[in-house]
Amino acid sequence: MIRFFGRSGTEEYQLAGEPVIGAERIRRHIEGFPPRPERTYQHHITTDHLIRVNGAEATMNAQFLVFSSVAAPKPEDGWQAPPGVKGDITLIMIGYYDSDLRKIDGVWKLTRLDVKRSLPVFMG
Repeated sequence: MIRFFGRSGTEEYQLAGEPVIGAERIRRHIEGFPPRPERTYQHHITTDHLIRVNGAEATMNAQFLVFSSVAAPKPEDGWQAPPGVKGDITLIMIGYYDSDLRKIDGVWKLTRLDVKRSLPVFMG
């Protein structure tokens, strides 16, 4: 199960949309994301992982950051000086993961993932 939350400032997190339950529904949910514009990429970073294991059960918490990078279009006559990165990088989301895991047949599986975005989320 994946649940998405958002908040404004120091308010409590508010559930944004319905939980996504089951492997097939999670796959369809992710595949349903709109395509990114040409030359646009997203980079996802997790930090400060806190993992607590109790037998075959565990919790994992982490912070995340999501960056959007948009590559500049290559000029017809090629890149000119100065050398370096040609494009823009923007931080587009921050938040926390709060999750439960269970070891099943020797493999750790997520049983719950709460994505707590530290910005308001509108689900129209």
